[in-house]
Amino acid sequence: MPEANDTGATLHSEFNKQAARYETNYTTPITGGELQDILREEEAALESKASRSQNK
Repeated sequence: MPEANDTGATLHSEFNKQAARYETNYTTPITGGELQDILREEEAALESKASRSQNK
């Protein structure tokens, strides 16, 4: 059991390690326009794949 005068330094250090891990994995939020472009590309790829499978 922790001592009564424990300042929480151990927990604080563990928190900082975890927080740093999430900060380094953070990516810039995607904008609506970028998302639309990605969805259009994926839709076009799916349509292309579907038309190729129908032509077989």
